[in-house]
Amino acid sequence: MIMKTDPIRRKLILFALCLVLGQAHAAAAPNKQWDNDPNGIKVFILAGQSNMVGYGKVEWGRNPEWTREKDGEIPREVPGGKGGLRELAIHDDAYPEYDYRSLLVDPSQPETSAWKTRPDVKLWWRRGYSMNLGEEVRQGDLGPLTNDNRWFGPEYGFGQIVGDHYKSHDVLIIKTAWGGRSLAKDFRPPSAVAARGGEVGPFFKAIFTQSAEVLDQLGETFPEWAGKGYQIVGFGWHQGFSDRVNPEQSAEYRENLSDLIRDVRAGFGNPELPFVIASTGMDHRGSVEAPPYASYSAVEQAQLWSAGHERPRNVRSTDTRPFWKEAELSPNDHGYHWNYNASSYFRIGKALGDDMVALLSEPESTHFSFERGGKLFDSPAGMRAPGPYYTCLVDMKDVKDFPYDYALYFSTDHDSQEGGIWLYLCKGLPTEPGNWVSYDQALAAGQFDHLPEKPAANPIFVDRTQGRQTETPHANVIEGQVYMTYHNARAGREQSTLLATSRDGVNFARINGADDSVILDYTGGPGDGHTGYFRWGPNPFAGVDYTYVGYSLHGGALNFNSAMWGSQDAIHWDKLEVFTPQEGHAIEPDRLLIWHQIDPRSITCLGNGEYVAICSGGNRAAGPMARVSELYEIFLADDGKTLTRACRKIMGQGPADAADAEELAEATTVRIGDTWHMIYVGTNNAGRTNTVLSATGKLNQQAPKSPPLKPSERQAHFNRN
Repeated sequence: MIMKTDPIRRKLILFALCLVLGQAHAAAAPNKQWDNDPNGIKVFILAGQSNMVGYGKVEWGRNPEWTREKDGEIPREVPGGKGGLRELAIHDDAYPEYDYRSLLVDPSQPETSAWKTRPDVKLWWRRGYSMNLGEEVRQGDLGPLTNDNRWFGPEYGFGQIVGDHYKSHDVLIIKTAWGGRSLAKDFRPPSAVAARGGEVGPFFKAIFTQSAEVLDQLGETFPEWAGKGYQIVGFGWHQGFSDRVNPEQSAEYRENLSDLIRDVRAGFGNPELPFVIASTGMDHRGSVEAPPYASYSAVEQAQLWSAGHERPRNVRSTDTRPFWKEAELSPNDHGYHWNYNASSYFRIGKALGDDMVALLSEPESTHFSFERGGKLFDSPAGMRAPGPYYTCLVDMKDVKDFPYDYALYFSTDHDSQEGGIWLYLCKGLPTEPGNWVSYDQALAAGQFDHLPEKPAANPIFVDRTQGRQTETPHANVIEGQVYMTYHNARAGREQSTLLATSRDGVNFARINGADDSVILDYTGGPGDGHTGYFRWGPNPFAGVDYTYVGYSLHGGALNFNSAMWGSQDAIHWDKLEVFTPQEGHAIEPDRLLIWHQIDPRSITCLGNGEYVAICSGGNRAAGPMARVSELYEIFLADDGKTLTRACRKIMGQGPADAADAEELAEATTVRIGDTWHMIYVGTNNAGRTNTVLSATGKLNQQAPKSPPLKPSERQAHFNRN
């Protein structure tokens, strides 16, 4: 997902990129366009520093008799020694990750057989051992010695995988790799320059100049391909050691990597170009961990998209630490070059290839895709910290004489006093900051002068009749009247959902006046009586026999549950199901679905009795605990409660300094034409600052669906107690 930038920064990025690509292609043609022939040669670009150059030994490996004490007396490396490619073929059974003997002309003679080359997969590389751009070219059919007479790099394993994938197309691998090059300086992309300064790296430019060098003369370079077109179908990246050992460069790697992906895709004219990454896991001298890779280097964490670093679409990463082999099992002890171990380099290439084939086979896509906008308005003056909470966007066209197109109702966030519902108003597109004013500003401008009575200021509504702490509004317009639910503490057993209505959108009255106005009754079951945080709307589900459906909390604190409700009149509600969220159920292992944050207006039928909706997913947190929440698309059966498929993240936590670095919650949407406009609350500063943010997006109903859940898993969240 590409982050939206302000217009000035966007112009700087485009200007810098045009300059770079203009220089890169000057030798080829002005305003060069890359070929995109689907029937042509399939082209992959592999880029990085010395470990993409490659130091995997082919014939030689560690002498099992060698020790440091005997150094000089006996050779350190011998043919067929430990950690060389030949040893992998000889002892193929000991290396189950790949059939290394299949790489031989005669697999029955692993000690002496020549190595196969692949005429269907070719390599082109302008050598980069000396860190210079202009050495001689190595090219030809892919084999372990095509790269160099002694070494191979990740291209060898990569080529086996993508070559096998393309059974009816030839493949060209263009390697653009040079030793000792950093992303922060040498590969620095234009977007990083525009955002954080510096100069565009010469090796970033060389990715394009060298690619153009071979592709503009494809038939001359490879005569057997004369007259054929080509299509650039993927990009691979194995780099990071130079940044990893430099604290300043390491700290910037997260942003630089996202910028690199964006600018490489722009440079090759494909904003969805599959992009695969092998982490810089060599010489780690530590453990192999599962996400979030807490003890890994900052560069590795950035490459693996951990700790809230959002992975762009069509990007896959591999943790390479499991590929590490100690020096005693390797030709040498150069840890920063994987100890020259052939297994390490081959497995890196294979992992890049496997990830690439996965993206090519079914490009990573979601039904909902959003591009971040930014802050819509400042936190209202007089609102207690952390600020706005539980936003609800309402189309007001059916409310008579309402002077604005949209209303945004929201509340305080766990206010220890009386809380309150605030109102902001919009004319025009609701994701444009300049279109919003507060109720106080609208009042001062005379926009509500037609009402004889009206609230004097924000908050426009506080329920002081039954309980206290009026929060979490959600509203719908029914026959010209606004029905707004909210919860009050101690209105029932705990925080209970109540209902107020308004004919003008600003003057609200409790549904039963001074009498009990709680509409969601706690009738036992799990939880502590808490039925707040209700979100509801017109029923979209063919299998639910109610006019309206909604989802609420059903018990608070750490042991919370959620509930689904149905109603015929939006006043009297029946409890349809209680859910007990489970970590890892249809979502990442350390996350659970927050059912009461489903956006009812996003629920869309995909056909065949299946629906997709936007919902928050996060950790189990309550009170002062650190909260994490992100936005997912979830898949539901026509009963509105059975999960059918694995959830997919559509918007994750922003960078560390972003307004949504910790939480993205309470998404509320409206569809205008083909564009979905979303408003949500972002949280940062250890939960102390809430910000109302926007995003715009599309719904692709034809996108590939996520893997289906097993029948036994689809109702695992139902509470049967």
